[in-house]
Amino acid sequence: MFLSLEKIVDEIATGHCTEIDIWDKLVHYFTEYWDGDDHIFQQVLNLSRRQLGEQTQTITDTKAFFTALENNFSDKNDLLEFLINLTGYLHYHTELGSVNVNEHLKDCRENIRRFKRECIRRGIFRDNNFVGRKDQIAKIKDEIEKGNTKGILVCGLGGMGKTCLVNTVCYELRSDKWKTIRFELREQRSYRHFLRTIVAKFKELRGGSSSFDHSNIGNVDNKKNQDEIMDEEKLLQQKLLDYFRAQLENETVSKKNFSEILMFDNIDDITTHSDEKKKLLVFFKSLLEMIHGSQEYMDMNYRFLNLQMRIVITSRDNFLLTTGIDLAHCLVKVEVTSLDRDSANKLVAMCTKQSNLEIKQIKVIVRVCGACPLALRVICDAINFDPCIDQLIKTLEKRTESLPTSALSMNNCLNHPFINLGNCRYTLCKLSLFGTSKFSLKSAAIIENNELEVDDRKESIRLGDLKITLLLFKSRHLIEIENDIGDISTEKLQNESEVLIADQEIFSLHPLVYKFLQEKSMTQI
Repeated sequence: MFLSLEKIVDEIATGHCTEIDIWDKLVHYFTEYWDGDDHIFQQVLNLSRRQLGEQTQTITDTKAFFTALENNFSDKNDLLEFLINLTGYLHYHTELGSVNVNEHLKDCRENIRRFKRECIRRGIFRDNNFVGRKDQIAKIKDEIEKGNTKGILVCGLGGMGKTCLVNTVCYELRSDKWKTIRFELREQRSYRHFLRTIVAKFKELRGGSSSFDHSNIGNVDNKKNQDEIMDEEKLLQQKLLDYFRAQLENETVSKKNFSEILMFDNIDDITTHSDEKKKLLVFFKSLLEMIHGSQEYMDMNYRFLNLQMRIVITSRDNFLLTTGIDLAHCLVKVEVTSLDRDSANKLVAMCTKQSNLEIKQIKVIVRVCGACPLALRVICDAINFDPCIDQLIKTLEKRTESLPTSALSMNNCLNHPFINLGNCRYTLCKLSLFGTSKFSLKSAAIIENNELEVDDRKESIRLGDLKITLLLFKSRHLIEIENDIGDISTEKLQNESEVLIADQEIFSLHPLVYKFLQEKSMTQI
């Protein structure tokens, strides 16, 4: 008896189907149709060749196809996204043509997201690919909940997982009525841009609140008058501090038992100039002291109020403590270094579960990657894709013999998946034009093709094809796609059309990947 795709989707919506069951049933569903139809299955394999490479030549049935996909996608959400694009590209229908598979898989995606959001609210959701960091998680949670310092600086080298660590903590605290507002600050190279980004985020979240109306200032990007720039900075800074003060003193808001974590993520680009760095120090000092003072006042006078505010900052540098010595009393440092060996071994085993590596091989991978989470994931993806695993591991080990340390550079690690991209690596290099800023699917399409597509049908096909390529990059940890489950600012995306999603700036390059691509662009690819 054939399964009903609509019934599978409904079971997810009603919570009668676990995430493991979801995938088992979807594999079963497609097996019923593809194993008996060589024509459609061959089309599926042809469209998957970019993702699976030479593996498609040895795949003979649907079960093997999904096993290969799981081996290449560490995140099943990406696998589902791949299936959505694949079936949409094929205009695939089942059950005598009555079921549009693409539309039902989109419903499936939405129901999974809704289910996970409910799990977050109940405090039972966690990133399945996150390992270790128990001490850092405990320290950050303790500081947020007890409020000893009001501010936390999470610092460490690139690729160590600072953002991922803070996101994990924020997920776990969601059920305790902490809400996170995340400010992505990559490519914000001046204090003015920093302030504008924060104001724009609050206007978006508060529905364009007049509290942040600075339209009368005008755009001074093209003006040489330094006084006007300074005036704008002062005005924006004052508006922000006034807003934070009003929130802390608002009895109505406080009675809702609602507390906020303000996450200032990746502040490094702002600190490249000493003058901008000084301004940033003054801002954080004012904000942290305001929060500290307001909390003491409320503790003394309004014990029934529950509003709390915490600041979490991620940076590769701990300059806020070394330069801003007077911040030490209201800011605590949490350093993120390499994973401990047990956690690193576990991460490699999780990311290469289809390859069945021996413990000796796992230890070699951990050693040559210096137990850096990003390096480990990149090399694991290269191993999953490479048919000669033993040879690849021996090559990695040999390359470290001539190095002063036993670990490869991040560039050496990134080079393995980059080479395996084939012609797609040219697309990845073109995306480096965005720097580390976010970009949309449509923007990427323009960069890729150097032109706008006027034919709607051709544009739809081209966007679908490009999205599959971007998912390939994501599965190799060469590109980041904004996670819309933890970030409250993206909840509005859940029910938007695919056309609108194509306009959303949700893609970005990790700074280390961008640096790698910059160097590649200067040499022959």
